[in-house]
Amino acid sequence: MWRCFKRFFSPFPCKDGFCVAKGDAVRLAGLVLLMLLGLGLRMYRLGDQSAWCDEAQFFALSAQDLRTFLDIIKFWGPDNVLLYYAVFYWWNHLLGISLVTARMLTILAGVACIPLVYVLGRRVFDARAGWIAAMLTALSPSQIWHSQSMRPYGLCVPLALLGLYALVRVGQADAAGKGAWGWWVTAFIANCLLMWTHVFMVLLIPVQAACLLGMRQRGFLRAACWGLTNAPVVGMVYLWMRPRMHTVPEAEFDHFYLPGVWEAFVDLFGDDVTPYSGEFPITLPSWLESMSHHEFWTATLGIAQMFFLLAAAMLSLRLVRRRWAAGDIGPALLLGTALAPTLALAALSYAWRPCLETRYTPYASLALLLIASGV
Repeated sequence: MWRCFKRFFSPFPCKDGFCVAKGDAVRLAGLVLLMLLGLGLRMYRLGDQSAWCDEAQFFALSAQDLRTFLDIIKFWGPDNVLLYYAVFYWWNHLLGISLVTARMLTILAGVACIPLVYVLGRRVFDARAGWIAAMLTALSPSQIWHSQSMRPYGLCVPLALLGLYALVRVGQADAAGKGAWGWWVTAFIANCLLMWTHVFMVLLIPVQAACLLGMRQRGFLRAACWGLTNAPVVGMVYLWMRPRMHTVPEAEFDHFYLPGVWEAFVDLFGDDVTPYSGEFPITLPSWLESMSHHEFWTATLGIAQMFFLLAAAMLSLRLVRRRWAAGDIGPALLLGTALAPTLALAALSYAWRPCLETRYTPYASLALLLIASGV
């Protein structure tokens, strides 16, 4: 397992502990520059942003101990799980309580997504796709917003990417006839952490199991075993939350509303089109607002971006099918992660209560950017 982690954190092929690929130093420098760019964008005017209503946990940091803090969180949001909040509490009490310190936890998680996206794109497609996706991740408005928010979603994204990468490595090891126990364990740990970070991360597990069906050796058996292995984790989270579920506000008393076709389309392809993904309070830069007819041009470019990503997803179907037939589950795993959880939330909105918002699937936009970069 240690060898798996050592290889993972080295973005280039290694042998006997030494990187042997030509140009490694240049590539590593490029990754560092992208990470610095992403860090700069995420830290820009960070101290000027006040905490808002959904960041109430910041004001609860004065609790006398962790248990009291978590009790406040459970009262404030009875449907929350507590891994992020426990980490958030200790992070602030070790480094000092301030708005900048509190936001740095998710900012560092967001910056970590940049190399994760690169190695994932390089592994599934090639280095060019990895670079494109990493650049788009550094610049992504929605990812910057998640990174600057004291909310669990920013921590969910790198964990989801880690699980994706581990399962891609499992599929490639299977195609090569090799064992991959270290990567199985890594993917399972990532799922456990995700489930205790946000309950809607459960939507990733059926996608993973479905994609494992494409493995050449005992695909059905491995998919079934993966679902059964993750089931106890899901069950424990459900049993932990169940006593408080009756206190969750009904839909008519919440701010959610039933999504239509347009809302579902934006959630699928428009996370970064801020005029339409309205949950992100991002204002346009002053130089853009000063231009004449800027509303028309921003709307036109935003709609064009969404249809471009739709076209990329449709064009990827042939690639997904071809690689699936060859026993490579990587493209299918990315496409399923990009689309299936959002569609499940749209269906759940009509079967249970409205729950379609882009913040519940923050990893999906990066999976879609990876698909578009590969295409």
